[in-house]
Amino acid sequence: MLSFHVNFKKKITLKIKNQLYTVYLLGILIPVTIVGCYLILNTRSLLIKHHTAQINSDNIRVRSIILDVTTSVKNIADEIFSDNQLQEILSTTYGSKQEANAAIGSYDKFKKYLSRYAEIANITIYTMNDTIQDYTNFKKITPEIQRTEWYKEASNTARYLWHTRTVTDSKGINPANELTFSYRIPITQRGDYALLVMNISNNYLRSRINNNTFKTIITVNKDFIFYGNEKKLTETLALPIDYDQKYFTYSGSAFYNEEEALVELSTLIPIQSQDKLYIVTIDTEALKDTKQIILICVGTLLFSVFVPLLIVIFYANHFSNRINTLRSEMHKVSKGDYNIIHGFTGNDELSEVYSDLTTMITSIKEMDKEIYEGKINQQRLKNHQQKIEFEMLSSQINPHFLYNTLETIRMKALSNQDKDVATAVKLLGKYMRHNLESTGITISLRTELEYIEIYLTIQKLRFGDKINFAISIEPGFSTSNYYILSLLIQPIVENSIIHGLEEIESNGMIHINVSTDSTNDTVIIAVSDNGVGLTEEEHDKLLDKIHSREKRPNSSIGLFNIYQRIQLCYGTEYGLTITSVPDKGTTVSIILPLHYKWEDL
Repeated sequence: MLSFHVNFKKKITLKIKNQLYTVYLLGILIPVTIVGCYLILNTRSLLIKHHTAQINSDNIRVRSIILDVTTSVKNIADEIFSDNQLQEILSTTYGSKQEANAAIGSYDKFKKYLSRYAEIANITIYTMNDTIQDYTNFKKITPEIQRTEWYKEASNTARYLWHTRTVTDSKGINPANELTFSYRIPITQRGDYALLVMNISNNYLRSRINNNTFKTIITVNKDFIFYGNEKKLTETLALPIDYDQKYFTYSGSAFYNEEEALVELSTLIPIQSQDKLYIVTIDTEALKDTKQIILICVGTLLFSVFVPLLIVIFYANHFSNRINTLRSEMHKVSKGDYNIIHGFTGNDELSEVYSDLTTMITSIKEMDKEIYEGKINQQRLKNHQQKIEFEMLSSQINPHFLYNTLETIRMKALSNQDKDVATAVKLLGKYMRHNLESTGITISLRTELEYIEIYLTIQKLRFGDKINFAISIEPGFSTSNYYILSLLIQPIVENSIIHGLEEIESNGMIHINVSTDSTNDTVIIAVSDNGVGLTEEEHDKLLDKIHSREKRPNSSIGLFNIYQRIQLCYGTEYGLTITSVPDKGTTVSIILPLHYKWEDL
């Protein structure tokens, strides 16, 4: 009966949860999702239309400015075309350069045009009259000019030409693309022609066109961009333009500087010209702003969907958990576990059932309490037995016993007049004391060098004239106040003796030099020997073993450990350098910082 009752309650619980989820699905999730998606899509469409209308309006404004500029330039060209004084200057054959310059100097209309029309950066007349040389706004048509593309096009047509030209300032530097107008003027008296060229001022266009919100790019035909991207002289429009279409337009999204942006492109054909100016207006922020607003809308929709869902889940799970808790506690009792929870949430029939269950097992829990106290006493006895392990500490040997023993041996050697043995024992005692006392991470350089000196003295006693040594320190450098990692130099010295002086029978030399490099703010501890040295191949292999983390032989593991300790402690800019000459010797240099705060370690 108990099993049937629990299973029945469980089915009821699942049914209630499913009903709540169904109500949420039909009454909240589906309607809110449909309405929210519609509003989000409609909002995005309205935002895109709004930004498109703005850049379209700005594109029209720029097109109007360019139309005014091109029309003004065309009118000026018409006036220059019908100027009789200019015709006379260009058709006259001059006897000297001074005569030609005087005639040109009397012609001041170009200066008036430049001062009156700010949109014109420069006016130039290119003439075929050989008696006129380059002077002010007049230039002679040279073979170099005749080879240019713009000249070939301008000299072969009588129509107005618009194109992009790269020009420089008066000093011949700072190249920039400018919109240029070209027109062929026939010289009837000479039977040839001159070319009128007018450059449109980019500064004027910037003052009229610049907009803090939108980016504007302008080009003519398939030429390079002359406005909007002055830093790149050879860049063309990166848009799919149908150049055969008379008035090509484009409105939509495109990539600009690797970012998606809204783009408005229109075509302007200047008066009495067949050239096409393509005006592009770009809004790089429109899509970003739209995405941010859409994300806010999506977040609001998700909040509206998931908050009710969390509430429904919370209450459905709360009721289900109460049923499961009651079932779990009753199952524990059926298995002989009477240690059930004391608190059961709610104030309904389920609470009353749980209260009856608690009363039923109160007496049984008293017996469980007595069993638990017995287990605690047993654990205390086990803990007491562990105390005997600490008695083993009394068996350690005092290191001073070792020093006293060595001193006794030394005194015995002195009493027997054996000074060499006494000296060796004394040095060995100092060496062992240094090893036992050097338990810290750092040690002063002075102490380390004293330790090295003891070590080398012991080696000299052992090998005689095969090992000699010298230690030199840069004057003014305090080794007492400079601290290094302990046991940093000794492995290098040992390596020099074992490998460097291995084949040396006499006059072997180990030289330790401590110096500083103020330029790089470093300390250099160089250990040199006059041993067999290394070949270039052996040198490269040794460096590879030191820098590599792969398994290495004992001959290089000491240097590897030193290198790794320096790199980990001081940084990757410090370490070891090795120089070697075959049959001359090897020098291993430790590079350390001159100033280092050990408290930062």
